[in-house]
Amino acid sequence: MKEFLPKSAAKMADCLMKRYGLLTSRWSYDYGVAWRGMEALYAMTGEKKYFDYIKDAMDTFVTDESGAIRDYTLDEFNLDYICNGRQLLYLYKATGDKKYLRAADVLRDQLRRQPRTSDGGFWHKKCYPYQMWLDGLHMSAPFYVEYCLMMEGDAGIRDAGIRDAAKQLQLAYEHTYEPKTRLNHHGWDESRAQQWSDPETGRSAHAWGRTMLSSGGWVSADENGNLLRVRCQIIDDAPCGVDMLLRFTGTCLTVQARKSSDPATNAYEGVATGYVEGYADES
Repeated sequence: MKEFLPKSAAKMADCLMKRYGLLTSRWSYDYGVAWRGMEALYAMTGEKKYFDYIKDAMDTFVTDESGAIRDYTLDEFNLDYICNGRQLLYLYKATGDKKYLRAADVLRDQLRRQPRTSDGGFWHKKCYPYQMWLDGLHMSAPFYVEYCLMMEGDAGIRDAGIRDAAKQLQLAYEHTYEPKTRLNHHGWDESRAQQWSDPETGRSAHAWGRTMLSSGGWVSADENGNLLRVRCQIIDDAPCGVDMLLRFTGTCLTVQARKSSDPATNAYEGVATGYVEGYADES
């Protein structure tokens, strides 16, 4: 399997590069998913074309030393925009070019100013007021943790940021967890204003396997081990830590256990309409 994986991944990556060229049309989290794969492939194979693919695309967004990001608007307070910050930190570590760090600083500033629920949870977007979505954990928390571990020289500021990232996990878990199904539902609306929110709990009606395994899966098995590093940083202070890791991991196992019993599909139960998904991960 270890021998097969780089070859299979390389075929997919080469196909993507040939078919779509550089991913440069917009500052979008789905591009970050592809770049993350290229990063892993470069680490496995050492083929510089995969590193260059990330850098060449990112250089069309961050064009000068100011760190300004093309097609990014901070005042939209969109957590989806934070996802690509992982590639900014990656390129800064690899090249030492401070334009990537300055761009990452912009995203960190967004998190400082991000609107929050009354108990401190990040709104998913400014245009989604009072709403926490599990997607937001995948979009923001890995960057948030890595930035704090890399860049915050003041231990107090660094640890406060890491504790805040852990707090987002705790709040998202508590607000979206449905005891009857033992699953975390996709979203939560503190205001109960959204059509999809339960008037009593604020939760959305459905769990989404893709969200659970991309957000909860990141919590339980992030490829960089960031959550384990978070725990090491906040053993004494965090209200979640290992307990939250175990909770999310248990929920992900519940999703895995609920695969369709139909051997013809071997798929996951879907969201609202009851369709099935053969694939329930995102990155």
